[in-house]
Amino acid sequence: MKKGIRVLAAAIALSGFSALACAEEVKIGFLVKQAEEPWFQTEWAFAE
Repeated sequence: MKKGIRVLAAAIALSGFSALACAEEVKIGFLVKQAEEPWFQTEWAFAE
């Protein structure tokens, strides 16, 4: 039983590493309906 769990854990770990190796760079963005709002302008200024 323990050996099966170890094999399963190893398979999951290896599949995760292979996914990271071929993954493209992730871009995170936001949809903003009112970009002219002062709070958003402040956030944008600090992001740059």
